[in-house]
Amino acid sequence: MLLSILFGLIGIVLLTAYCYFGALAAPQIAYWTMTPKVKAMLEEVGISRKFERKNIVLLTALTTIILAGFAAVIWLAGKQARNPV
Repeated sequence: MLLSILFGLIGIVLLTAYCYFGALAAPQIAYWTMTPKVKAMLEEVGISRKFERKNIVLLTALTTIILAGFAAVIWLAGKQARNPV
């Protein structure tokens, strides 16, 4: 019972972190893949999408949370499989 609750909480944290990761990464990746002409047009009308330092830190932190969470779930599931309750 307790392990199921733990897996559920880890799943919620991973899903939330993954959604935030996507929300931050998708616009930046789209900006990186734009042609120089499109970037110039956006900046001409005042739309600039620079990747700020705080976004880099947040993206790195969320990536770390996601990877650590997946590793923890895999490790706990393996441990539970060896010692069934």
